[in-house]
Amino acid sequence: MTALIVLTTDLSKVSVPALCMGVALLVAVMFVLPRIVQRWFQSSQQSASFVVAILAYVLVGGVATQVLGIHPAIGAVIAGLFFPAGLASQRALATVADILVPAFFVSSALSVPLQTLADVFRWSGLLCLLSLTAAAFVSKVAVGLVAGRMQRWPLTTSAELGVLLNCRGVTELAIATVGLQSRLIGPYAFAMLCGLAIISTAATAPLYSAINNRATRARVRVSRADVQLAA
Repeated sequence: MTALIVLTTDLSKVSVPALCMGVALLVAVMFVLPRIVQRWFQSSQQSASFVVAILAYVLVGGVATQVLGIHPAIGAVIAGLFFPAGLASQRALATVADILVPAFFVSSALSVPLQTLADVFRWSGLLCLLSLTAAAFVSKVAVGLVAGRMQRWPLTTSAELGVLLNCRGVTELAIATVGLQSRLIGPYAFAMLCGLAIISTAATAPLYSAINNRATRARVRVSRADVQLAA
């Protein structure tokens, strides 16, 4: 959905030569380069040259959408979708991610004015962030509870599902970054979404552990009661 919004917003501003070049690069990313990589590195997935090839392949996808006036992250996603399944090891993918992800978020953070961050840490900004976080938590937990009860899960299992749905992490940061650089949202909204992503992700593990521990203690009490009744 984000890609469609960005596409309809920015594609009309692209010149005809840029459009032709971007489409050609996308066709190469989707149909040509994957076959070349698969043929050349079929038996050397652990080599440094293979990691460089993956990095170059992802960058070409980013350049393709950048030429089209769309955020390069969307091109990287397209490249990942068309990369040969099972060819790259987890180690190679982690190496590429360690190179690209920090650069992606550093460039996004540098685009936010310091005045915007100062506005967020005022009382009005903190109240807005608190309201946004509360709405996000309540809506996700409610969805988890409703979905769990529809499947006749225990209440604690449904609550755990709602808490896990609330974990946004890198995905929300990436989508917010695309929206910011495509001018779909402003710096203030971007800062709010980043704060929401950080808070919700940091709170997921403690909340999940608390619910899980409570469910475990309840099961232990029930087991002890059954043993006492049997005795």
